[in-house]
Amino acid sequence: MTEREDSNSNSNDERTENNKKNDVSNKENGKDTKNNGGLKKDKKFKIEKVRVKDFKIENNEVYYNIYVRTSQQTFTTQKRYHQFDELHAQLGLKTRKKLPLLPSKHYKLLTDHTDIGFIEQRRALLDNYVKKLIKMKDVGQSPLVFGFFNCGENYLVNNSNGEVANGKHHETQNGSSSTVNTENGNSDNNDEKDPTQTALDRKFSDSYEYPSDQEVTHISINQVRKMSDHVLYQILVTNSHKRASFRQWIQLKRFTQFYEMDCSLRSSIIAEHPSFDINSLAPTPPRRLKFIHDHMDDDFIEERRVLLENYLSRLLRIPEVAKNENFLDFLGVGKE
Repeated sequence: MTEREDSNSNSNDERTENNKKNDVSNKENGKDTKNNGGLKKDKKFKIEKVRVKDFKIENNEVYYNIYVRTSQQTFTTQKRYHQFDELHAQLGLKTRKKLPLLPSKHYKLLTDHTDIGFIEQRRALLDNYVKKLIKMKDVGQSPLVFGFFNCGENYLVNNSNGEVANGKHHETQNGSSSTVNTENGNSDNNDEKDPTQTALDRKFSDSYEYPSDQEVTHISINQVRKMSDHVLYQILVTNSHKRASFRQWIQLKRFTQFYEMDCSLRSSIIAEHPSFDINSLAPTPPRRLKFIHDHMDDDFIEERRVLLENYLSRLLRIPEVAKNENFLDFLGVGKE
């Protein structure tokens, strides 16, 4: 080996050793320096739960209310659909991983963006999107995602002062607003929980107080079964009033069966409850023509799964529906 080669080798060894020391130092400080497609994360700060649970309309513009719980605080923020779309595009440039399904764009000339049915279905899809996003390794806990949920502003306040003032309202750079609450609750009395914090906690909960005689108390569709030419949606039905060994069961249904049940349900509700506003029932997800849409496409199935689950969950909270024979028969109540 020549003197020049030996010098280069020693220089490379020194750089490698310095990089190792920097990595150890960064890990001790809670920072991950591995190449995550430009997405670095702070291990000391974590988004634990998010929900897009409701929305509001102002000046013909729709704002989705997001409830965020981190390892240090709980707060709310508001976003427009285009902000979700921008985040999705930015993440797509940073990672090669497949991102969760984002609801597709609809032209305002063809779709009324202030229609409650349209907004509710988009809300359900956005809720599914953010819940899956924060679970993605390296992506869900990245500064880009923190910034979207306004964790950036709240986290900086938390780091610079050592704490976040309870209930402080912060205006973000992009015009979105967020209300921050520390997990310790009311600073004047730590033994009593802040009412605002309690209200936020309820927003994270899926719990709903059903009558003690209600046959079904929860519905979820977490899985599907792809057959050769159709899809079966796996409905997990729960009756929390029964003992553990009998409180859950599964029903497999095709999309057409949801639609058939909906038609029967509406007819019977009109007949049994003439004064009931039938238009208040949640609509079924839209039907799609097979020669235009691939019904076996994974994204198509995922969107339909989310919308079907939201559809059933909304029906379940209507007493006239929850006791309806057509609805209960569809869910397998009373069947062996």
